[in-house]
Amino acid sequence: MFGCQKAYKWGNSTNGAVDIQSSKRGQKMWVFTESGFVSAIRHHSEAGKLVVRARDYKSLEGLANAIGLDIEPSPGRDYPYRVFIDDSTFATWLSKQVMGVNYTNYKNHMEVTRGHDFTGALHNVWSTMRQVEDDDARQ
Repeated sequence: MFGCQKAYKWGNSTNGAVDIQSSKRGQKMWVFTESGFVSAIRHHSEAGKLVVRARDYKSLEGLANAIGLDIEPSPGRDYPYRVFIDDSTFATWLSKQVMGVNYTNYKNHMEVTRGHDFTGALHNVWSTMRQVEDDDARQ
């Protein structure tokens, strides 16, 4: 469902939400959900905030609608859409995404919900990541 550039520590906060704490400031996390693909990074100046970015609007809609956030356009940046969110709120939303998985094949599921173009991009990611598979993984 998601990949991290850095390992994250998961723990319980006082309000019952799950906290994501990076051991190094500025790490990135790529997440593939039922909405699509997002990239989460630390906000450059606000402690406890993340910037969650997407290449397409629809990928952020699930998060924005669930939390009541506005998706902000950022056409001159590397990702043209973004939301700004507290760490614990994003972690809670991610946890709900995990608990809501009801399919046995992500790419097939996304073919139905997001269509052929999005699934084609998923196949490209799958193929690219297979290049780093351990040599003895299938022996």
